Amino acid sequence: MGINIEQDQQIDRYIKGQMSVSEIAEFETLIANDSELSEEVELQTAIAKAIYKKNMLNVVNGNKNKVIKHTFTRKTIVQITSLAAAACFAGILLFSHFYQLHTYNQLSDNYFTVYQSVYDMPSRGEALVMNSSDSLLINSITLIKNGNSEKAVAQLTTIITKPNALQYIEIDVAQWYLALAQLKEGNKKEAVKLIEQLKLNKESEFALKAENLLGELE
Repeated sequence: MGINIEQDQQIDRYIKGQMSVSEIAEFETLIANDSELSEEVELQTAIAKAIYKKNMLNVVNGNKNKVIKHTFTRKTIVQITSLAAAACFAGILLFSHFYQLHTYNQLSDNYFTVYQSVYDMPSRGEALVMNSSDSLLINSITLIKNGNSEKAVAQLTTIITKPNALQYIEIDVAQWYLALAQLKEGNKKEAVKLIEQLKLNKESEFALKAENLLGELE
């Protein structure tokens, strides 16, 4: 016979839960006594469930994509922000480093004077023969004056490890100019050690200068 329009509407209302309690009881009695109606109800119920599952899956997938997109966007923003912050911090450190170098270099220049050794004295210089260590020290001072503080550091470091090798120049001269060269190279820690030694050496002609320079470095 087939399902008529009225039965089709009843099935639709039954599946959607739009029937009252009494209507459900009456309709289920009809289903129990009509195999064709029962099969149609089962078919349409299965179809309705399939459609519901598909719609729910689409919703879940849609939400998942939104979450992934949001997470990716947020992660990207965080990464970009972190990189920008790191670059900014690196720039600050670099600027600070060059600023300190400039400051140390300026201080070194302020305290630098060409050393007048015994060899520069007309009454004695002509009669003296300069040994290799004294010559190396005078050369190191000239290197600092000409801007080659790196080589001066190497030479002066060699000299102060062998203080007895100096002939007519005192070891504190080498210490003072080594401290100035270290400052020019940005080696504050090494320079301060030497300056502190000179400050404590009251017999050194550089004691007062060392005390003043130390105060400016603090």
